[in-house]
Amino acid sequence: MEINHLGPIKKVDIELSDGMIFIGPNNCGKTYLTYSLYAILNVINDVRCNFITDEVTQELIDNGTVTLDLSLLKNKLANSVLNNIHNINKDVLPEYFNIPSSSFKDTTVKISSKEILDIIDLIYFKDKEKVSEAPLPIQKHLFWVTSEISSDEKNVKFNISFDFIESEINSSQIDIGNLKDILNYFTIRRLLFKINNILYIPAERNGLNVFRKELLASRSSIFDGGSINKRSSKYPRPISDYLNYLNMIDINSFFDNSDLDLYNFLSENIIKGKFEKVNDDIFFRQFYRKDKRGLKYIRNNIPFQVASSSAKSLYGLDIYFEHLVSNGDILFIDEPEMNLDPSSQANMATFLNRCIEFGVKVIISTHSYNLVREFVNISLKEVPGRINLFEYDDTKETFCKKDVQKIESLPIFDRIQEKLIDDYYDIIEQMEDDNDAFSETIG
Repeated sequence: MEINHLGPIKKVDIELSDGMIFIGPNNCGKTYLTYSLYAILNVINDVRCNFITDEVTQELIDNGTVTLDLSLLKNKLANSVLNNIHNINKDVLPEYFNIPSSSFKDTTVKISSKEILDIIDLIYFKDKEKVSEAPLPIQKHLFWVTSEISSDEKNVKFNISFDFIESEINSSQIDIGNLKDILNYFTIRRLLFKINNILYIPAERNGLNVFRKELLASRSSIFDGGSINKRSSKYPRPISDYLNYLNMIDINSFFDNSDLDLYNFLSENIIKGKFEKVNDDIFFRQFYRKDKRGLKYIRNNIPFQVASSSAKSLYGLDIYFEHLVSNGDILFIDEPEMNLDPSSQANMATFLNRCIEFGVKVIISTHSYNLVREFVNISLKEVPGRINLFEYDDTKETFCKKDVQKIESLPIFDRIQEKLIDDYYDIIEQMEDDNDAFSETIG
């Protein structure tokens, strides 16, 4: 897609992939880009679409099965998305950035139906299971719909296991229009076009993690006081959503539901511990060794507020990978290297590559040379072409896609390193000259 006049960015071409990295100096537009991608992906995931008609719904009720052209369903979604994205500067971006719409009066997102279809295939159908199941509530009873994608991926077959006798539902009395809406906006979405989690972990997470209860209480008081109009939050949508995610963590108890190998790598090599909820308080336990039965942690609980800054910055990530992660998720992380030492930054790159292997799409912005280099090296070694790297070009005032197979230098990092090294040798040379001059004077 092509985005024009977005904050400090005049024009940028973006190609979505399993992994995306944005690098550049402060205030060059990385946050604008990642917020916008977060908005666009949520629009795609949430837009309402009439996938099926009354006639198809009736056929499903009568026969318990119907086979549809999968490309037709994809095209219907693409057309609905296209209408929303073309007007994204009027309502969507102002809401996600929580700034006046005048800030986006010249912003445009140019994207074709073909490009939207490519995105739909990437986020919904890449490595998707052929068979899925989703609930269908009808008149206070719950039935199940199964979708089965054909081997050539051209058709999808829907089956409903109706048992009207046991449920005491008369099929002739079912409101077809209401059932069609449930199928269109809920069941088919769950079966084919739904991402379980689109999680944005912002750079402000340290403060949000530590002061989450105070911030949420403040938001509640603003809402209760009625001193808002359209939005109850004073934060941009990615930050507001992250706060709501933290609130969900605080009020829910979770069962372990993660990929254990993925979580253990994060816990052992990056967080170097784990978080635990005891009553209403969060504690940190340090990792100390691994044996055949798994990871072992020090018994002493460290209160959240006195845990290390690196651990606190990873709290939201820890909970997500311990309890919530699922294949097909999209994870945004702003500055994943925050508060990490160089070795842990490289481990973070390894971890993010493992996330992609698991089936999570990863989008990051970073200032870490170590993380970028390790991320690129591992991707090239394992699956070339799996990640897209976008580096800010100050001469063009935009982000340019780099060919990761031909990276010999990264100017955004290399220029300052070369300058510091040159300055070092200039200083050493000057000191040697000064010493020689002093020795000659004494002599």
